[in-house]
Amino acid sequence: MLLGIAQSIATLLAILLFYIMDFALIRRYDKQRQASGSGRSWDFTFFIFVSVAVLVLQPILFPSLSIRTTQLWGLAFQLLGVLLIVAALALHVWSRAARQEEDLLTQTLPGYADYARQTPRFLPRLRRNR
Repeated sequence: MLLGIAQSIATLLAILLFYIMDFALIRRYDKQRQASGSGRSWDFTFFIFVSVAVLVLQPILFPSLSIRTTQLWGLAFQLLGVLLIVAALALHVWSRAARQEEDLLTQTLPGYADYARQTPRFLPRLRRNR
């Protein structure tokens, strides 16, 4: 299990990976936001920095708030967390690319905007609209 400084470093690396990937995806896929400035809300940015500080410093400053175990389930739980981080990053990249594709289809295909309004984006609806 990762504990203390190693856990803080792993958390910081995961957060930095998301931030760098988000920045790269905005530059590549979100031309409207890039043309009008960064589009960042300073209140939200401050909230994120405070949240990152708490997540990174907690294992070092307050280790008693953590669960420590030498059992195999602790390692399995951390590996599950890593898999969830990788899945979230893949979903983040995929959703940005899907949005760019929808914009391209809306511009090139007549009637696609009406179709997109009536059709769910990623998951099918369970009920039919009447």
